[in-house]
Amino acid sequence: MTQPRTLGIVARFPFGYFFNTVLFGVQAVARQHHLNVLVIQGTAEDVAATQIARGNVDAWLVMSNGGDANALLPQGKPTVSIGMRTAPLRCSAVLPDNSGGIEAAMQHLAAHGHEQIAFVGWTELGDIQERYEGYQSALAQRGQ
Repeated sequence: MTQPRTLGIVARFPFGYFFNTVLFGVQAVARQHHLNVLVIQGTAEDVAATQIARGNVDAWLVMSNGGDANALLPQGKPTVSIGMRTAPLRCSAVLPDNSGGIEAAMQHLAAHGHEQIAFVGWTELGDIQERYEGYQSALAQRGQ
């Protein structure tokens, strides 16, 4: 009998709406393909330094704020970064379109007659700053 294959997820903060949404999707696909999912709280650098789960994981998924996904590449396993603002230099990445997403949301709300749309967020966080810039761009396009 062969060992089940395992996807390791590295997340500094493995909780909250974003993480839970991604985890539910990963688990659904993993079930379809008979894969195990192992979540490790920490950073890619922590995992690489301690070699935790190295022999048990067949591929890595590094969540936003999960450190530098490139740190896991010496293990020779597929590694994907998800939700980072910029792509790591040497591994695959799934990147958000923060500005474009907010612009599309603003257009959708305006198309439904909403005229006063507020923005709430702490712009010290890079993703939130990009969303705010998209918000400002959408307002400018509407002449506001």
